[in-house]
Amino acid sequence: MNYILVVNAGSSSIKFRLYSENNLVEIASALCERIEIDGLFKISYQVNDKLEKFEEKTNFSSHEVAIDYCLKKLVDLKIVNNLNEIIGVGHRVVQGGEISQSSLIDTKVLAEIEKCIKLAPLHNKPELEVIKIINKKIPNSKPVAVFDTSFHTTIPKLNNYYPIPKKWVDSFKIKKYGFHGTSYRYIYEKMESIIKKGRPLNLIVCHLGNGASICCIKNGKSFDTTMGFTPMAGLIMGTRCGDIDPSIADYLINQEKNSATAVFNSYNKESGLKAICGSSDFRDINANVLPGNEFEFARDIFAQKVANTISVYLNHLENKIDGIVFTGGIGENDDIVRNIICKKIFVKKISVNASKNKLKYDDYKKISGLFSPIKVYAVRTNEELKIAQDTKSFIK
Repeated sequence: MNYILVVNAGSSSIKFRLYSENNLVEIASALCERIEIDGLFKISYQVNDKLEKFEEKTNFSSHEVAIDYCLKKLVDLKIVNNLNEIIGVGHRVVQGGEISQSSLIDTKVLAEIEKCIKLAPLHNKPELEVIKIINKKIPNSKPVAVFDTSFHTTIPKLNNYYPIPKKWVDSFKIKKYGFHGTSYRYIYEKMESIIKKGRPLNLIVCHLGNGASICCIKNGKSFDTTMGFTPMAGLIMGTRCGDIDPSIADYLINQEKNSATAVFNSYNKESGLKAICGSSDFRDINANVLPGNEFEFARDIFAQKVANTISVYLNHLENKIDGIVFTGGIGENDDIVRNIICKKIFVKKISVNASKNKLKYDDYKKISGLFSPIKVYAVRTNEELKIAQDTKSFIK
C-alpha cells in the first residue's frame, strides 16, 4: 500500500498525519512535542481495523531527531512496511507571500518559503528546516507545500491595503495576508457539497479556536478576512489581543521600559481571553460564568467582536449570502457561544434552533431556525485532509 504523509511543523512541535493514498483514509496521527526542551511522542494508529495507541517520553534535541524518531516508529509499529511506501509528503506552510496555490516543492518554491521567513519567522523557519530534512529522509516521495495564505491572494487591494508610507508597502511587502486559508478552502468545498447551488457561493466562515479569524467569501473567493499581516490581528483570541491601537506599543515601551519584542510577545501570548479572565479555554470560561464576572465579560466581548465582523461582512456581500458557518475548536463545539454570537447580529434577526444547536454531530449540521433569514451551519474542518488531497493531486 502507498501512503501520503502530512506534516505540520512548529517551533517546538511537529504534527504528522498518515493517509492511505488510494482513498485518503487516515491511518495514523502522531505528535512530537517539546522539541529542544525534553520530548514527548504520541501516536494513534489503525492496525487490522483496531485503534492502537503508543506514547513515550524521549529526548528531542532537534527537529531532525524528532523526525527520525517518528519515521522509525512508523516502521517499528508496522504501520508502514518501509518509508518507500510514503509517496507524497504534504507540508503546511503558514506564509507563502504571493503564491496563490499549493505547489510541488522545488528549488524555486524553497527559495520563496525562505524569503517569507522575515514575514513569519516563528513558522516558516522550522517549516523550511523540516521540508529539507524530510526530503533527505524520504527522497523518492513528492513534497508539496500547502500555504495558509494562498486562499487569500484573491482579496482585492481595497480590503488588504494598509495606509502607511508607500515605501514600506512596496519595499517590505506589507499588506493583509490572512491565515487559516487551508481550513477555509476545506469548508468552502464542503459547503458546495451541502448547499449544491451550482454557482459560486457567498459565505461568512468563522474559524473560532485559540487562534480565531473570520473570512468573507464572495463569489467563491476570499474577499476579506480578519487576520492581517500576521495572525495577531483581528478578533480577540485565546492569548492574542487582536486589533488594538498601535500606539499602545510605544506607550508601553516608554512606561515600563520594555523592549518592543517583549511587548509584542505579551500581545501574542499573554493577552486576549487569558488576560481578561485568566483562561484561554472556553470550556473553563463557560463553566465559571456568573452574572457580571470576568468570565461572562470575556465570553461577551469575544462574541461581540465576532458579531460585529459578521455585520461588516454582510455589507461586503450586499446581503446576498448563502450561509454563516462556524468551525474551529470553539465554532464547532460551543453551542452557547454560537447562540450568543447570532443573537448579537442585529442587522439581521438570525434565529438558531436550540435543539439542533445542541445536537451532537460528526461532520456538519444546520443550526438556524426555520424562519431565519440566513442559514447557519456548524461544520467540522479538516485542514490535514485538505493538505493530503492537494498532495495526492500532484502524485497523479
